[in-house]
Amino acid sequence: AVMPARTRSRVVVVSSPEASAGLLVDEVTGVVDDELPTLEPLPTTMPAASARILVGQVLYDGEPVGVLDVAAVLDLRLQLDRTRAG
Repeated sequence: AVMPARTRSRVVVVSSPEASAGLLVDEVTGVVDDELPTLEPLPTTMPAASARILVGQVLYDGEPVGVLDVAAVLDLRLQLDRTRAG
């Protein structure tokens, strides 16, 4: 089912030479270019499906925020292409 986007929703595009993917997010509260805060491990209660696409978490304004493994997300995109071509 397609859900309507919230008014603050944005599409964040990640790409590599092999693939691009758009991620619909509720909002963008900030962008980190160079210095990522200290990467902490994910909680052990994190569902496996989520943990597969995260490299860890950082504290942002005192709250934990998952950090995407962009390579893993793009690999999912490439798998989709192979499935469609299959």
